[in-house]
Amino acid sequence: MDRYGNLFDTCVFAFDGKDSILEEKDVGICADIASVLTPEKSVAAMECFQGCPYTNTAFTFDLRLGGEKVRASEWKWLPSAIRRKGRTKEFAVETLTAVAPGMRTVVQRICIENQTERELLLPVAVMYRGKTRKEEIWQFPIPAPEKLARVSYTEGDHSIMLAENGAAFALTASLDGMRMFDRAYLWENEVRITAYGSVSFYFSAHMGSEEQVLREMNCARSGYGTLIEKSCDYLEREIARIHENLPRFLCDCPGLENLYY
Repeated sequence: MDRYGNLFDTCVFAFDGKDSILEEKDVGICADIASVLTPEKSVAAMECFQGCPYTNTAFTFDLRLGGEKVRASEWKWLPSAIRRKGRTKEFAVETLTAVAPGMRTVVQRICIENQTERELLLPVAVMYRGKTRKEEIWQFPIPAPEKLARVSYTEGDHSIMLAENGAAFALTASLDGMRMFDRAYLWENEVRITAYGSVSFYFSAHMGSEEQVLREMNCARSGYGTLIEKSCDYLEREIARIHENLPRFLCDCPGLENLYY
């Protein structure tokens, strides 16, 4: 997270949300084969998961912390990751959401800081929906969302999953003891935070073929931080590749060269 933190402050492609003129529905991140929307309405919201030829346009993910969604009061964007911050009267939240390269996987790290002088027992509720399908024909618009009838997800070890017709959608969590309330599409737990202390945990979202999703779920659970590092590596490689291939113009005025380069 520190490497990404530095890039949010120094990368030429970094973008501060306070300067945004984009509509919320258009804010998203991507890597080489997958993308997801990351609206600022919440520090944790994710929507519209895509990874050609697999699509999960109906995908939604959000968190309620202490019974409420926490709106992003500030955010910074990079092509492959977004950092969002928000706060309530009792705690502050910072999330980092990153797309893993070469995978149809998104990883999210949540850091919560207790702003009070007493211990907090904070309920954590994941609100989720989604279903993956293979789309044979892709055009400029994203595939239309599938109308979701009531479906039942399968709860596993630190995970929930829906597999149908060879395609799958899954979530994983680093927290022990997650409990699924399938009728309300909630996945719940609680975290204990000491006075003025902090806690961090991870979630990941996956889609693709059932075999691929199972493989990438195992990869995430064995190292969420490693996938974030790989996402950062991918971005740095892409930045270097772009710079190497951009034309460079020479000028006898050093000040002009400094302005552009």
